[in-house]
Amino acid sequence: MGLRLMKNGEQMVTVFNHVAGNRHETATNGMTLQLEVGDQVYMRLRANTWIFDNGNNHSTFIGFLLFSL
Repeated sequence: MGLRLMKNGEQMVTVFNHVAGNRHETATNGMTLQLEVGDQVYMRLRANTWIFDNGNNHSTFIGFLLFSL
């Protein structure tokens, strides 16, 4: 799995995970961004990688407004 946090088309941070046997693997990363009105923030999977999710919501993306400018 290779997942990138993007801001306005630019990679901000990435997280990788490599298979280590026949078991479930996890990965996490985080960062704080200062955003302006109109900024776009989204996640993008690298080519030929995947993530798993089901009704238990294993895969999440969370953002918080720390203060207004």
